[in-house]
Amino acid sequence: MTYYVAAALLDLKDPSKVIARRKVPILEPETYYELNGQVGNVVFPCGAVVIGEDLFVYYGGGDTVIGVATMKLSELMNSLITWAGLETELTKLVKKK
Repeated sequence: MTYYVAAALLDLKDPSKVIARRKVPILEPETYYELNGQVGNVVFPCGAVVIGEDLFVYYGGGDTVIGVATMKLSELMNSLITWAGLETELTKLVKKK
């Protein structure tokens, strides 16, 4: 079994409504300490913060270490929009404002 970190886009007014969910993880075990810790094949998020245009995901690896992974927030959002086929709907929303 492998534990990984995924991402989803939820409705602001009703967070029980999932708008989009990535089909591939944003973080999965790759390094030695993630694959071979006290519990192997594990990464789990502990928190996340946006600084500037970057998303920092703080995570546990292999139940033995804490790490941080980064990615551009726009990259994550674009991947969610693409996976969900929302390009046209989001374009309409942006044009309304």
